[in-house]
Amino acid sequence: MEPTEPMEPTEPMEPTEPMEPTEPMEPTEPMEPARSAHRGGEALLRELEVLVQDVVRTSSWWERHGVDCAILALSLFALPAGFLCLRWENALVFASGITILGVCHYTLTVKGSHLATHGALTESKRWSKIWLLFFVEVSLGEGGCRQLLGPCGSLILLFEHAGVSSCACAHGGRPLQLMVCTAFTAEHATHGHVKMHHAYTNVVGLGDSSTWRLPCLNRYVYMFLAPFLLPIATPLVAVERLRKVELGTALRTLALISLGLYSHYWLLLNVSGFKNPSSALGCMFLTRSLLAHPYLHVNIFQHIGLPMFSRDNKPRRIHMMSLGVLNLARLPVLDWAFGHSIISCHVEHHLFPRLSDNMCLKVKPVVSQFLREKQLPYNEDSYLARFQLFLRRYEEFMVQAPPITELVGL
Repeated sequence: MEPTEPMEPTEPMEPTEPMEPTEPMEPTEPMEPARSAHRGGEALLRELEVLVQDVVRTSSWWERHGVDCAILALSLFALPAGFLCLRWENALVFASGITILGVCHYTLTVKGSHLATHGALTESKRWSKIWLLFFVEVSLGEGGCRQLLGPCGSLILLFEHAGVSSCACAHGGRPLQLMVCTAFTAEHATHGHVKMHHAYTNVVGLGDSSTWRLPCLNRYVYMFLAPFLLPIATPLVAVERLRKVELGTALRTLALISLGLYSHYWLLLNVSGFKNPSSALGCMFLTRSLLAHPYLHVNIFQHIGLPMFSRDNKPRRIHMMSLGVLNLARLPVLDWAFGHSIISCHVEHHLFPRLSDNMCLKVKPVVSQFLREKQLPYNEDSYLARFQLFLRRYEEFMVQAPPITELVGL
């Protein structure tokens, strides 16, 4: 059997070690960090969820829902005072009436419809459905339109019908209106905002806020003049788009939106004492456009200009939200009218969308500390700083296609 020892010359097979160039297969090892980061992202999110749930569990009903319900109730109760102030000829009192009605309008149509869309006003499914219909479709006739389509979606559709075809998305020239829902219903609002924007935040073609871009307008027209068109464009486009939904849903939505609009008009004539329809319609326009500028600005400041992801290579949820969402500094009027979840706690809201505005504010220290301890981004900036940034880099942010961010290992 010793003759078998000459088999040892087969060991020169070691010259096959030059085959080690095949070890470029080891780039698969970087997949291990990817898998571990995949699991690590889920583990981080679960760890954060436990911390936040502990805060929620120890909070009272007043903290979880009561504060925000009280703000919405106060807005409803303040409406009569606003309408009565418009009866006065004193300029200061009249201006107070406009301010009251404008702030209440945005509180109900933005804060109210946003919380209702996420089911954050109550833990009852039946009442959640009722509040969704009230705030999204009834609430002074415009909340649902705005919550569903967004300002630029309304303007894009209006320009489309006017024959303006230059408002195309930079992503392959695809019309922007294809990226928004096609009718202003509570169901579509939930789908467009919750199931698309929140599930695919900053994922190009899904939840990337492209509906806010309007490339056919220059920076000054967009930032300063376009918001004035929203109170006119939104209801008109909403009615037109109802052609594409089921008849029963369209009739319901049309009836509720009409109820909201006509109620506002009737109250101006019969309570505020306006003598002719044109003055009443002018007052409606004024109150509904009072906070249109910050509403548009806030919605572009908080996502556009931050990392964008492809649908095939998007990061885990906690990385997606920490990278692609930004909190603005607290602004009392906007915090009241739009809610903390839209202004100063937008990161917290995207991570935990079913929390009310007040609870987002309460868990904010927990979330910010956790993300910073884990060396994850926690984006914050002031309204003025973002405004100046967007004016300066408008072409890059609002006209050109955003660059796709590739995250190694995530």
